[in-house]
Amino acid sequence: MTIPVTRSARFLVLFLTSSFILTACSNSGDPASTDPETTIESAADNTEEGNLLADGTDAEPGTDASSDSDAAPNPDSVPNSDTGSESSTRIDFDITVPAYQSDSLQVRLIWGEKDLTARWVVDETWQASDNFPGNTEQLLSVTFSDDNGATILGNFETLLATGLSTTQTVRISAAQFDTARWDDDSDGISNINELQAGPDGVPTGAESESDQTLAPVTASLELMPVKTFRISWEENLAADFYRILENPDGVSGFTDVSGELDGSTEFYDHQVPLHRRVNARYMVEACNESACVTSAQLLTEGTLDAAIGYFKASNTDRLDNFGEAISLSGDGKTMAIGAPDESSAATGINGNQEDNSAARAGAVYVFVLRSNGWQQQAYIKASNTDVGDEFGGATALSSDGNTLVVAAQKEQSTATGINGDQADNSGQEAGAVYVFVRDGDNWQQQAYLKASNNRGEDFVGFGEFFGREISLSADGNTLAVAAFGEDSPGTGIDGNQNQDESTPSTRETGASYVFVRNNGTWQQQAYIKAATNESDRFGRAISLSGDGNTLAVAVYDFVTTDTDASTGIDAAFITSRGPDTRDSYGGVYIFVRNNSTWQQQAFLRPVAASWIDFGDELSLSADGNVLAASVPRSVEMFERVNGDWVYQTNLTPSNNGGAFGSALTLSADGSTIAIGAPTELSGSTGLNGYQGEGLPNHGSGAAYVFTRPDGIWQQIAYVKASNSQAGISFGSALSLSANGNTLAIGAHKEGSAAIGINGDQHSDTGAAPVAGAVYLY
Repeated sequence: MTIPVTRSARFLVLFLTSSFILTACSNSGDPASTDPETTIESAADNTEEGNLLADGTDAEPGTDASSDSDAAPNPDSVPNSDTGSESSTRIDFDITVPAYQSDSLQVRLIWGEKDLTARWVVDETWQASDNFPGNTEQLLSVTFSDDNGATILGNFETLLATGLSTTQTVRISAAQFDTARWDDDSDGISNINELQAGPDGVPTGAESESDQTLAPVTASLELMPVKTFRISWEENLAADFYRILENPDGVSGFTDVSGELDGSTEFYDHQVPLHRRVNARYMVEACNESACVTSAQLLTEGTLDAAIGYFKASNTDRLDNFGEAISLSGDGKTMAIGAPDESSAATGINGNQEDNSAARAGAVYVFVLRSNGWQQQAYIKASNTDVGDEFGGATALSSDGNTLVVAAQKEQSTATGINGDQADNSGQEAGAVYVFVRDGDNWQQQAYLKASNNRGEDFVGFGEFFGREISLSADGNTLAVAAFGEDSPGTGIDGNQNQDESTPSTRETGASYVFVRNNGTWQQQAYIKAATNESDRFGRAISLSGDGNTLAVAVYDFVTTDTDASTGIDAAFITSRGPDTRDSYGGVYIFVRNNSTWQQQAFLRPVAASWIDFGDELSLSADGNVLAASVPRSVEMFERVNGDWVYQTNLTPSNNGGAFGSALTLSADGSTIAIGAPTELSGSTGLNGYQGEGLPNHGSGAAYVFTRPDGIWQQIAYVKASNSQAGISFGSALSLSANGNTLAIGAHKEGSAAIGINGDQHSDTGAAPVAGAVYLY
């Protein structure tokens, strides 16, 4: 459990004192009331510690607690119906908990049948009030815990006796809590003791000779690629071990991110999600068996350019468009990058990269994160490399990174189905999809997939573009492939796949194909079309949920009079074309799978923006319950609740955001989204830099990261390339790891001649135009 911590001077004083103060006052609301207020200090007086009498006396437990034993009962006292006693006393509790500031914790009081939860007020102060039966003594138990009571952070027990006064105040100090049970890191030392050192590095508790020599270390923070903060410090001979404390956003409080580091350690490399650390703070904690002291805070400054990973092809060349497609594994430790215009004639895995005799054949580069950093693992080509195929125009990785799917939307064979004849190149832009699997460090091709109704070329001379869009389930066993140029007149699920040259009105209606893998063998599971064959380019964007059971498919369609404009959801789905032929009006179909059967669940229209180009880009969460769909200059968010789709909100960028929405990627849980804007105008670099238009690199591109920690979407980062240049199309491709902590962004028109990982991105700028680059955050 992570708990925001405030180490304040107030805490240091309270924790060192052994006394507590109880104030009881009689105040009936009558101005004539003259009952005096009485204060008891248990450590200074003879009252045993723990026997807290809240009525103004220091009597032994069980003794009459009235401040004046001869006084008559207060006339304003009323019988308590719950207990049957003859008076009622309102007690106000004022509690200071040990060293914490948070409204997500819990302070609970139990006294007889009374069970109260205090409310957080400010700083370490909590308050509770209630009516108690008068002249009664019970055991008072106060527990300080996490917000669901599962972990007790401190407790305090004492006998509490009420008097005959109508009001009393009970104050419990931080020093009264027993925190010995709180040791959630199981190191044998209470966490409360480990956190006693304040930000000035002065330890609390009993001082010893070793305490006085345990001075705070002098620490520094250095930015390192890739995504690394190197925190270094000078050795402290009195320290047995060190810990690195992180406050990720400057407001959440410090937590241990390193665990115990041996006393001989001199630095710690902390890998971070840069887009979540623009305001981070760090401290180095030096500890021995007696105490811990902290260094001065280290602040992240500037745009963090030096920590951004910079990836280039191993055979960088002009016009290769490296970074036009990117896919990250779930853990963010495997990355596949497509360069669809790479021109070598090599085939298969790790062939000759230097032969540039097959223009625009395409290639994919696989990178992996090892203990010693990132390295290229494989250079992958099609098994039937050919000129103009654009292998690598789309990529998809399984969550474990061991299945890679690569599309070549202009591949030209006339084969159909699974593992057909690759050698026949008589078709025209038919398209193909290749599946590769990894065993250890070794990659091999597993399958060659084609449309089940591939004709090689269609009757109007326009390719089917099978593989223009692909999407893979997390386990790698379900694959959706779109062919927006497909021409059959079929509709719905598994309709007529046969193209009919006598019905040219069905040209480019588009289709999507679902394939499944069982024990290494692939087969087609479904052939999916729009609800009407008067649609256009069904499959121009697709997204498959991580569980493989929800599929979103975008289509250009025609205005339907049945759409509910308040929700964007068309209960009647699509009507006929009608008189309005503006076929750039977009819609998104939602299909769901039950066992192996697919059916249509919903049809979505935009709510807050124009219908034109709605759904050009789509992204689903792992469970399929959150959908992001682009519209010009914004992104609309939908959520599925009990099977019904509900519009959430419309996301817009913090500045001009040129072509905002041209690329989308959601984290697995749907709580983080990155959005590309490849023609954005600012020339700034890195994280959260200048967003205006006064810098020279116009059209360099940007990406924007949004999260919804409390259910409300908000932008947390404005992301630029570390070497921003005009026209590089940064943000045209994006990929997030499952937890949203690793973000890869492509700039497929970037022009440096650097090779490999973290080369010199500022030398030879423009020497290899449109070579491309990818940046890791």
